[in-house]
Amino acid sequence: MDQVAGAAGISRKSLFLYFPSKGDLLWHRDGQYVEAMRNDLASASGGAGDPVAAMKQAVLAGLRKEMASVESMRLRIALHAEDPQAREVIEAQGVNWRAITAAHFRAAGVGALIADVIAYGYWRALWQALETWAARGDGDLLSDVGAALDRFGAVAKKLDAVGE
Repeated sequence: MDQVAGAAGISRKSLFLYFPSKGDLLWHRDGQYVEAMRNDLASASGGAGDPVAAMKQAVLAGLRKEMASVESMRLRIALHAEDPQAREVIEAQGVNWRAITAAHFRAAGVGALIADVIAYGYWRALWQALETWAARGDGDLLSDVGAALDRFGAVAKKLDAVGE
């Protein structure tokens, strides 16, 4: 935070007026990402017949929008993985992401409990893929995340079948 304040030409105290923690500084745009995901999920072409395909499509669309600076994204994800305070912020913000995901699956006829489990599973699959990609330092982010979402999507379909 000292380095960021110095680079911005402001005091650390001033920086904390806008960003109460490192996590808030790194993830302050998360609300915009979540709202964009809600819109992408609503308009995903697979949404009507295949909620799993629509979920993957919406998540990847959101990542494409965030990939203007891949290295910045890699650094933010790496910090999330190693800094407990940053992790707390993103986990708290993830509540909205998971609520949107659960609502998507409930709208597709999945029971409430199973929809919540699926939403949490997608969240974990997404972050595991992001952290693996960031730690590796190479690879294609969209392919890595897409593969993780496909793996969990297969589990989500089984969970839905169990819930019937």
